[in-house]
Amino acid sequence: MNVPIVYAHPNQHSYNATMRTVAVDALTEAGHAVQVSDLYAMHFKPTLDESDFKDRQKPDYSDLLIEQYHAAMSRTFSDDIAR
Repeated sequence: MNVPIVYAHPNQHSYNATMRTVAVDALTEAGHAVQVSDLYAMHFKPTLDESDFKDRQKPDYSDLLIEQYHAAMSRTFSDDIAR
């Protein structure tokens, strides 16, 4: 089974980091494919704004719901979101 883990903690020596490592090790030993997305390491931007879209449907009007739908249909999210 493919198992995604989303990890978000700035301290790589935290309890959360230890729990991530334990989960990855246990799942891997059980034969699962594990992919960890470390949001801090990825410099993940937690806010949504106009810079998240490569091709805006309405560039002169800020409606993020319209832009999200357009980006999903045309696959024009910014590179960090697409990853």
